Amino acid sequence: PPLLLGWCSALSAAGVVLPVAWNEQGQFEHALSMPPGHHAEACVVLQPGMTVAWQFSGSAALAFNIHHHVGKEVIYVNRLPAAVVASGSFVPTSAQEYCWMWTNPSRAAVTLNLRLNRKAD
Repeated sequence: PPLLLGWCSALSAAGVVLPVAWNEQGQFEHALSMPPGHHAEACVVLQPGMTVAWQFSGSAALAFNIHHHVGKEVIYVNRLPAAVVASGSFVPTSAQEYCWMWTNPSRAAVTLNLRLNRKAD
């Protein structure tokens, strides 16, 4: 039925945005449970020359990306189609808001633990 189809589409678009608040050591850590089909993003404005070391782990595989927006276009800096654990570092080339995003493609809730560590050059 059309009503059910609309409900599923709305559910799959559900998610949470985590505003990044750096602690005194320049770190941001968060843990959350992501329902099936949901996403979470940690977004922050960065300046060129900053380095952000990132790492995450999930209780099951998650789709992951780092992106920013130019108008309505999404520019992907990094993409992993499925990862339980991953880490890396990111150096922005322009001053703007960047988002680390995870999507739970599974049929069960997944626990996500993430850490961002900001280092100025």
